[in-house]
Amino acid sequence: MSLDADARVWVATGFSGSNCEKCLHLDPDCRNLTEAREVVAKRRRMYPADQRVCKICTGAYTPSTDTGRSDAYELLTEADPDEVSAE
Repeated sequence: MSLDADARVWVATGFSGSNCEKCLHLDPDCRNLTEAREVVAKRRRMYPADQRVCKICTGAYTPSTDTGRSDAYELLTEADPDEVSAE
């Protein structure tokens, strides 16, 4: 995402559990900034052109649909208990 050099961005200056102190935010109320010790407004020009911009702020974030369950687990939960045997 390309931002104007004078655009205002927000950065975490302290600990951020989501590792977003390494990215730029377009929204000072971004949920990825909630664990930061301090959030500071800066100008985009202060950072390298390839500096990462928060995907939540840009709308590019898509939550994973992976349930962590295997295909076998899904088949077992959908099966009729009378048809499933441990033998």
